[in-house]
Amino acid sequence: VCVCVCVTQLTDSPLSCRTPPGAAVTVLDKEPQPPPMPHNELLLGVLGGSLPFNVDAEVFGAILALVSGIFGAIYITSAGMTRPKMEFSSFMWLLFLSHTILYTLSLVLLQMVSGQPVGAALTMGADPHTGLFGWTSSHNIRATVMMGPVGTIFGMCCYIAVMKYLDSVVVSVAMLSEPFVGVATGVLLHVSTWPGLFGWIGSVVSVFGALIVILGTHRKSVSAIVSQQQQQL
Repeated sequence: VCVCVCVTQLTDSPLSCRTPPGAAVTVLDKEPQPPPMPHNELLLGVLGGSLPFNVDAEVFGAILALVSGIFGAIYITSAGMTRPKMEFSSFMWLLFLSHTILYTLSLVLLQMVSGQPVGAALTMGADPHTGLFGWTSSHNIRATVMMGPVGTIFGMCCYIAVMKYLDSVVVSVAMLSEPFVGVATGVLLHVSTWPGLFGWIGSVVSVFGALIVILGTHRKSVSAIVSQQQQQL
């Protein structure tokens, strides 16, 4: 699951977002004074929608989105198999802990690979431009909290929690529908546009993924019903 922080306008981000709620994939701006983030663009990031205008970045974002989808599927499948074998409170505690560790490591890694201003060196401080923990600065902390603990960590944990009451296929389809919801929200908030070619290709892939999940679950359910009937006979 991809998680990071946006400290610039989401519509200027060079990475496309196709991740669970609030798991916004964006960029750490290295300009001396990054532009402020409007409230509607922050809401867009929490909902998981960010559209790039650079073609090369859009391709990279599409690839990153595909990888995110694959790992997301592995995540939800593994969690679904593990959940019945553990006490709920222990399971959720471990889930929160793992999310927090991965989220923090992702922020540090992104700060390292995003680059520093010319002539500047990466430090261990909280400087938003050169610090390894720049995402904790007063300028970035609001976006860090909103897109991290609120959006990504709580969002994904809620997905796992509702699997106790809903079938996994319902949760999977809900996750696969997030890209369209994010894009539509961005258009309604007037901070984004409808996707280009790669965006629509990604949407088609999501639809096929949902159909595969539904088909697999249907076959499994049919097989289980047939087995029960045979046992009764």
